[in-house]
Amino acid sequence: MKDWQNDENPHSEEFSKEKIIIREHFTRKFGHPEVENELDKFHNKRRLSAHKMPKVWIGAAATLLLAISTYLFTLPTERTASEHRKLVYSERSVNSDVLLQSGDRDAVVVGNKNNYPQVDKETYPQLLTGGLSYLHVKDRVISKEIITVPSGKIFKIVLQDGTEVWLNAQTKFTFPNRFDEGARRVELEGEAYFRVSKDPQRPFIVKANNLETSVIGTEFNIKNGYDKQSSVTLLKGKVQVTNTLNAESELLAPGDELISRPGVPLKIHKIDTDDYYSWHEGYFHFDDVAFSEVLREIGRWYNLDVIFENPKAKGVKLRFTADRDEDKNVIIELLNDLNMAKIAIEGTSIVVR
Repeated sequence: MKDWQNDENPHSEEFSKEKIIIREHFTRKFGHPEVENELDKFHNKRRLSAHKMPKVWIGAAATLLLAISTYLFTLPTERTASEHRKLVYSERSVNSDVLLQSGDRDAVVVGNKNNYPQVDKETYPQLLTGGLSYLHVKDRVISKEIITVPSGKIFKIVLQDGTEVWLNAQTKFTFPNRFDEGARRVELEGEAYFRVSKDPQRPFIVKANNLETSVIGTEFNIKNGYDKQSSVTLLKGKVQVTNTLNAESELLAPGDELISRPGVPLKIHKIDTDDYYSWHEGYFHFDDVAFSEVLREIGRWYNLDVIFENPKAKGVKLRFTADRDEDKNVIIELLNDLNMAKIAIEGTSIVVR
């Protein structure tokens, strides 16, 4: 971060404003500014995160860490009067519990120990802290399992082959209780981070909308369900992504993100992988991301719609990092400190004016 303070850096002025805003926040909340220490802690954690297993967070208390900065420039846009008030996100959860539907049985709330007899590991998944493990399941009957995660939670699944999957808020994940000798196939609606167990004889295939991502063993992130757009982001190894509608296929290298939109050829660009290491560790982290996308993710987490009455603010680019355990009002307060727009929570909506 110190490089930003160099006199020759064109963003030095913005960095100074960022420090002032964050310093004011810590002063208000704790009575003393610890900006530099908190930022150093966060960036040190980011550097270490690539070399260790991430933690799973479900509402647990975490060390306070809030840091926000912004590039105050706006993408060129053309808006009409009819777009004055635009709903950019509306996929709110109606349920507050993680649900599991196994085969033809009714869905049950995950977390109720009565649903998972600990004495029969070969038939039932075992409860983990913030997740479920199918590692020891050897049931002769293969059943379809469906996990649904609501807003405000991250949930971890250990599949029968040892693959680890972190499911983000408002995500539906379909998988078998155990894999057979063929390809390991799962389906995703929402967002998930995968750490796939290597098995050259059985490729691991994720179906998300019209994309199929095929791997042997690697780490990657898949996100879909928003504006009919899907993305696959590779952090380690190699993956092959295929559009099942037209057989278009691309091979990704680490740091590549593939974007799929209806009627448009697949597009690949390089990204900051910290964004994808961070969310399943319990943080929001965006680097040079449009304000509308930042609020879309915040709305998904806090179960809020997002409405823009100020269309010019949608394209403002942000650098934004925050603890997901923070109260939604704290997040909105810090965004308002940036003076980009007036942001308020009104009922079940975030409104930007």
